[in-house]
Amino acid sequence: MKGKRLIINSLIILVAIFFAYKTLSYLRLQVDEKKSMEAYSGLRTQALSKGSGSQDGGLDLTSLRAINPDIFAWIRSQDGAIDYPLVQAGDNDRYLHTGANGERNALGAIFMDYRNGSLEDPFILIYGHMMKNDLMFGSLKSFKTQPKSLEFYLDTGDKTIKTRAVLAGILSGETILDPRDFSTYEKRQDFYRLLQKEAVYDPGYDLQPQDQIINLVTCTYERANLRLFILTVVEES
Repeated sequence: MKGKRLIINSLIILVAIFFAYKTLSYLRLQVDEKKSMEAYSGLRTQALSKGSGSQDGGLDLTSLRAINPDIFAWIRSQDGAIDYPLVQAGDNDRYLHTGANGERNALGAIFMDYRNGSLEDPFILIYGHMMKNDLMFGSLKSFKTQPKSLEFYLDTGDKTIKTRAVLAGILSGETILDPRDFSTYEKRQDFYRLLQKEAVYDPGYDLQPQDQIINLVTCTYERANLRLFILTVVEES
């Protein structure tokens, strides 16, 4: 009996520890979400106050680079759900859990693949976490049902790049992609066809040789280690 009681007590303790850990993790995430929202609101206010204040451009990124030199553009969606600085580091790990202001944060930042040379590259990868409350790239989950926004804008301070989603699909996180491998139309077309096979949104767009591709990439949780790719093509720059 004593042995059985010991096992039961041990299980109760383990369950209590598990729920305590989950509660603590949830509370920490809530704190990070609040800090993230305040930080990005402050960064946008600063950029707008130094620029023209236009919603379609005029951001002064120079003042933001004084805070973090990794900030090189601003990305936003047509519906406003995505509205963040765009950063790039020397690897793809730094901004997984670091905000664009350089401070530690579970939400991380929206960042471009370190192997991309610039926003002029023919094939670009931009990453962000999918948060349940639509923060960061959370709003992109709408592509699995009915997309809320098809147009995205990247403001460099000198110009605004308009890009439009033409395909969305889910690939394994083990799919190894190096943006430098897609300099030819044939390679970009191969990737397009691969994504079409796993499409969750496909309006039937016919990829053209001159199309510059900007992929928005985030996690998705139908199974372990999956990535949702929103493939967009540049319409204006």
